[in-house]
Amino acid sequence: MLEKDFKSVINEIKEDIRSTQYKAMQEVNSNLIMLYFRLGKLF
Repeated sequence: MLEKDFKSVINEIKEDIRSTQYKAMQEVNSNLIMLYFRLGKLF
């Protein structure tokens, strides 16, 4: 029983890490797009 609980906790942690990484990538991509847009307006 303890092993199942441990695996469940580990899986939740992994999913939380993946979700946070995905959100971080989205934010970085949005910022890069805005940067390129601003640079494009200069030329």
